[in-house]
Amino acid sequence: MIYRQISKIVLQILPGSDLRYLLLHKSPDRLAPRLVTPNCELVIDGFPRSANTWIYYHVQVAFPETRIAHHVHSWQQFLLARFYRVPSILIVRNPDACVQSLATKRGGVLMLHYLDYLMTTGFGALFANKVYLFDKVTGEHGIDDLIRNVAEIIGKPASAPDPAQVKALMEERTENKNVKTPPFQKEVLGPVSKVSRRIAKCLYKRLKGRLSS
Repeated sequence: MIYRQISKIVLQILPGSDLRYLLLHKSPDRLAPRLVTPNCELVIDGFPRSANTWIYYHVQVAFPETRIAHHVHSWQQFLLARFYRVPSILIVRNPDACVQSLATKRGGVLMLHYLDYLMTTGFGALFANKVYLFDKVTGEHGIDDLIRNVAEIIGKPASAPDPAQVKALMEERTENKNVKTPPFQKEVLGPVSKVSRRIAKCLYKRLKGRLSS
C-alpha cells in the first residue's frame, strides 16, 4: 500500500504521464472513471472522499448526453482540461475530513495522503476553471446551484435530476465505498505528517477565503 501511494505521488509530479493514464483501466462502462480528452465537454474531479461520486451522478443525470471526465483524482486532469480547452470544476473539501475518510477506507500513510491532497488540490486549483467547496455543494440547494452553473458553462439545458435515479446509482455502484469515519486524532500524526497537514490546512483556508470573498 505504501509503495502504491509513493508511486502515485511520483506520477502526480509528471504532467500528462502515460503511466498515470494506464493506472485507470479502460472500461466500456460510460460511467467509469474517465481521463479528459478533447472530446469531453466537462471535467468534475477532486481529491478522493470529497463527494465526487455523488456530485458526478447528479450532474450526469442532469446532462445525460454530456461527456464528463471524472474520478482521476489528479491535478493532471485539470492541466489537460486547460490544454484541451475543456471547462473544469474542482471540488475541494477540508483536508482533515477527506484524508481521514480516505485513510479509514484504504489505510496508508497519512503524510502521503496529505501530500497527495496538496498536489491534487493545489495544482488543480491553478488550472481548474471553477472551484467549489464540498460544504457548499452538499449543503441546502448546493447541487441545484452547481447544475445551473454547469448549464451556463456548457451551454446546455439541464434536466431535473431524478433523486430516485441518483440514489439507485449510488446504491448500485458505490458498494463498500461509504465507511464510518472516526473522529480525527491529530495526536497520532508524526512530525512530517503534522507539517504536511499544516500546509494542506493553509491551502484549504486560502481557497475557502478566496471563494467566500
